[in-house]
Parts: sequence; structure tokens; C-alpha cells
Amino acid sequence: MISPALATLLLVFSIAALAAAQLLAKYCLTVLGLAERSDGVLGLITLALSSPLMWCVALLIVGGAAMWYLAMTQLPVSVMLPMAGAVSPIVVLGAYLFLGESLDLAKIAAIALITVGVAWLAFQTA
Repeated sequence: MISPALATLLLVFSIAALAAAQLLAKYCLTVLGLAERSDGVLGLITLALSSPLMWCVALLIVGGAAMWYLAMTQLPVSVMLPMAGAVSPIVVLGAYLFLGESLDLAKIAAIALITVGVAWLAFQTA
């Protein structure tokens, strides 16, 4: 059995792994052009299977899921699900910083609201 402190750390790493997987997948599909070079869905799957970076995406997703389920053994779902809401603002900020996507005032406001809501829920259950 794992401690609640380790479960919290696993939850944080799980969220980070999922966010990193989303950003890396977007990078592979758009910046590296996997989506453009594919011939339909089957072609995209074939290209993705031949890409070491897409294999990293898969490992991040599987590793993140494993950490999530281990954390679930010690943390209440009422804490975990609101914390999972942090993935969206992390991905939006990462896409802005690393992929050059736009970040307008509406997105900044949404990120702020999500962050405040996640923090509020986390402190309510602590």
C-alpha cells in the first residue's frame, strides 16, 4: 500500500504525463507533419506506429494511467477528478509556449477560472 503523500505525487505526475502526451502528439501530428503525410486513418496509424515520438506518447499515456490508478487507491475521487481538470490549462499554456498557438484574453480568463476552481476544491477536501 502506498502513502497518501506518494499518492498525491503520483497524481501530479499522472496529470503532467497526460499533458505532455497531448503536447507531444500535437507536435508529431502537426509540426512533424504526420497528419499531412498520411493517407487516411490507416496511413496515419501506420506512420504513428513507425514514429519513436508517438511511441513516447503511448508510454506517457500508459504510465500516466498507471500512476492515476495507483493514486486512486489512497485519494478520494472527489479530489482526483477536480485535479485532473488542471490538464486543460496546462496543455493550453504548453501549446502557447512550445507550439506557438495563440492565447487570447478569453483563454487566459478560462485558465484562471479553472485554476482557481481546482485550487478551491483541493483546499475544501484537504
